[in-house]
Amino acid sequence: MTNDRCCAWGASGSLAMRAYHDTEWGVPTIDEKRLFEFLVLESAQAGLSWSTILGRREGYRKAFAGFDPETVASFGEADVNRLLLDPGIIRNRMKIEAAITNARTLIDIREKTGSFVRWYWSFTDGWPIENAWTDESQVPPSTPFSDRVAKEFKARGFRFLGTTILYSFMQATGMVNDHVTRCSRYEPIRALGLSFGKKYFFLYRLETIPKECLCASLSIELFFCKEKTMEFRETLARRHSSRAYEATPVSDEALDTILAAGRAAPVGMGEYGTVHLTVVIGSEKMAELRKFFMASESHDPLYGAPAFIVVSAKPGTVGTLDAGAIIENMLLAAADLGLGTCFIAGCLLGTKDPAKLRSILQIPEGFEVKSGITLGHAADSAPAKTLTERFSCTRL
Repeated sequence: MTNDRCCAWGASGSLAMRAYHDTEWGVPTIDEKRLFEFLVLESAQAGLSWSTILGRREGYRKAFAGFDPETVASFGEADVNRLLLDPGIIRNRMKIEAAITNARTLIDIREKTGSFVRWYWSFTDGWPIENAWTDESQVPPSTPFSDRVAKEFKARGFRFLGTTILYSFMQATGMVNDHVTRCSRYEPIRALGLSFGKKYFFLYRLETIPKECLCASLSIELFFCKEKTMEFRETLARRHSSRAYEATPVSDEALDTILAAGRAAPVGMGEYGTVHLTVVIGSEKMAELRKFFMASESHDPLYGAPAFIVVSAKPGTVGTLDAGAIIENMLLAAADLGLGTCFIAGCLLGTKDPAKLRSILQIPEGFEVKSGITLGHAADSAPAKTLTERFSCTRL
């Protein structure tokens, strides 16, 4: 990357500053410990340069227990005195005490609201602010928005986090994209922001939507609102049945997003207690499942996938139909994340030993296996479908 493709401050600083610009600055995060790290570092920066703090980052990591909020919140006067003698950090009593106070405030917010991460990102409803500055001189030190957020932080009890420091914190944690448009990081950070907004929706916003709104008539595009890296029609076209997978495991974040999509599906008469999801991700359990199927199958019906999600339902309900809706949501969410899937039913419904299958999958008492999906990083590829009629349709 040449200097003219980088924000000026990243190009003119040290190698550490350049690495920070190229790999961290502006990347949205939902990692609470990482958010606390930047609360500590940004508040320590007050009156100093960021390069000064960045050069002491590892010193701060050791001094503040790896930026673990619980540990820092337990610090007392003896710890403050110890830190005042630590050459690896800025030895300023007010800033040290502020870091401890801020750890306690973070925990207090988490306990009162259920999640500090959700509270913090609620200021933008989970969507990073995308600026489009053409020159560094246009980037403000603070904004009316950071003024408002700083007031709320202060009201909650945070210290050393005025509007300017708060704006730096928002830039660092990805709430604001202030890379200039010529910077080679501008578009990647913008794309990360759009992806982050969707992930935030599934993790934190979906549960706030009234269930009566989560019906089949509600276009799924509402779940992928705002600008998107992949339009809904493109997601539909990209989804295909993958029958070969890499050994790479599916990340917890991706799995959470896919399961949340499944939970957003309509269930007959809102009887959510009649369906159940089972996730198989351990290599030993997957091997046990394959051994069971291949005792009567000539091939691996799970196609070597590293993960398998099964939908089961109570008998006597419309569980089979509910399973189809749940499966479709998960298939589309996986496609949107660039993961491969395959709708699996035959080997589940056609097994000669359903009791043993339920035992392997630890299906709850009173539930029957209906269908499932394989999940992983696809090792095969298929051309995107064209959204034309693939079967007959009568319009009345």
